[in-house]
Amino acid sequence: MPSLSLRIWSGLRSGATLTESALLVRARRGNREAFDGLVRLHEPMLRRFLSRQNLSDGLEDVLQEAFLAAWIALPGFEPRVRFKTWLYRIALNKAMDAHRRTLDIVPLDELALPAADVWDRVESALWVRELLAELPDLQRLILELYYFDDLTLEETALVLDRNLNTVKYHFYKAHTRAFRLRAAQGDHNDGKER
Repeated sequence: MPSLSLRIWSGLRSGATLTESALLVRARRGNREAFDGLVRLHEPMLRRFLSRQNLSDGLEDVLQEAFLAAWIALPGFEPRVRFKTWLYRIALNKAMDAHRRTLDIVPLDELALPAADVWDRVESALWVRELLAELPDLQRLILELYYFDDLTLEETALVLDRNLNTVKYHFYKAHTRAFRLRAAQGDHNDGKER
């Protein structure tokens, strides 16, 4: 996997490039600019992950809470795991806290749909979302972390604080269940068209 890097203009000579690991070393020592660099590297993927957690308009708050918690806990971070994995664990905990505070889930029929020129992509994404919603929470999270967030099963186990064998079991169980749900939906749709 290629090393993530970011250009930091202040505090370094112009054009200097730091890798994620160099930013992490500096940030662990309390360098706020280095931490800001880590935030810029990881914010887009973390935002996508949190957007799938049904936080509705609480997404920005949860994202900020996750980065604040990461900044506070960073001096104790042990690089036994990837920074990304550690950050996902924090974000998941903050999302779960937000769910405990509010139980507002936006139903699919209340979502504003985009223009017709992107309808096929939207329809496909909604179908996948509906399929994932039919899975138990743990199985849904495992598939999302693995497929959408590019975490390995080992990293997923760390994020979810579960045994690797348990995660593998639920990973394969989720695939089996999703396949059956898809087949059942296909049979149901075939019956409607006749």
